[in-house]
Amino acid sequence: MNRRRSRRPRRKSAYKNIKNNTGAKAQSKQIAHLTRSVRQLQKEAVSYAQFAIPLEGIPTLPTIDTSAIMPLGDFFITPLTVPKYWKPIFQTDALTGAATGVTTLAPNKVKMLNFDLQLTFSPTDSLVALTPRIMRVWVLKLRKETAQDTLQQTDNMTTAGFNTSANRDENIVYRTALDGGLPTMVKFNPAALKVLAYREFQLQNIMEETANVDPDDDTSITSRPPIKRVRIKVPAGNELKPASGSFKEMEPLDVMANDRYYLCVNHGGWAVDDAATNGVYCDSNLFVNTKTYI
Repeated sequence: MNRRRSRRPRRKSAYKNIKNNTGAKAQSKQIAHLTRSVRQLQKEAVSYAQFAIPLEGIPTLPTIDTSAIMPLGDFFITPLTVPKYWKPIFQTDALTGAATGVTTLAPNKVKMLNFDLQLTFSPTDSLVALTPRIMRVWVLKLRKETAQDTLQQTDNMTTAGFNTSANRDENIVYRTALDGGLPTMVKFNPAALKVLAYREFQLQNIMEETANVDPDDDTSITSRPPIKRVRIKVPAGNELKPASGSFKEMEPLDVMANDRYYLCVNHGGWAVDDAATNGVYCDSNLFVNTKTYI
């Protein structure tokens, strides 16, 4: 005996014949379908990009500066949020990392996910004794309420402007020197700057000589490795978007004060007057991971 299988009537798609399906239930299904479609398009419009950050100055892309001599007794400031001078690396395609003049179709908004900052400090001359140096490294942000005043006093948080303000007014930084040494002990004005990360260490190169029959054959050695490494990881989450054009065209003044991050190094301790021949060299690998939106 053959049994007929009962078949359920097929459910009509809520998003077909939209003009005819005007009921509340049908419309709610249509809205839900459209919402899923929009979310999928948004996912496809988002991509991840990585950039290398120069240590100082305005680089000539695609080459960026990753090394510098730290000024004796002063601060060295690196702005981390200047997209125009970020160098595209890894997954970053040619369009996302396009240089100025080729950015008409590049993403107009970027979200900084996190920074990965690697620094190596060493004597400028490994064959010369290096007197004890005390190095301090900070990652800083401006306070929202006082950001504009801080930028004005420090000449937009540049190395020269920051040192002038710190040495002259003591409104932003209060420092004291070691006996016979450099300005070393540092206190930032908590109303002006927010410290996100901090590292401190001593760097010294003590020279010794192996004894030989002929003094001219003596070989200089060091009693400890005169190299220090620092790695700092900082979460971000800020979004950068210019009024027009691509985010890769944004220069320092285009970034809102609340979205700016700075790497700050202070070179203290005891030293001679010549940082080039008896100073501290800094090599860097500065990196920012981002999410871009078209």
